[in-house]
Amino acid sequence: MSNCEWVSSLAVYPADDGSVIVCHGMVYNDLLQNPLLVPVKVLKGHTLTRDLGVLDVAFHPTQPWIFSGADGTIRLFS
Repeated sequence: MSNCEWVSSLAVYPADDGSVIVCHGMVYNDLLQNPLLVPVKVLKGHTLTRDLGVLDVAFHPTQPWIFSGADGTIRLFS
């Protein structure tokens, strides 16, 4: 386990199928051990437009909300 109590930064990779995948992740102190990444939830709601899926994702800093942008719309998942 890390000594860090809070995640201060997060990077995401937009999905090409229109979904947002929420994962639990853990990086171990032993850097030779592979990190743990467990999918928790798949959020759907966007459609593919010109072969593009979800373009960006943002997390609300104090609420359990995820915003995603694609297909000319912004979705709020709570």
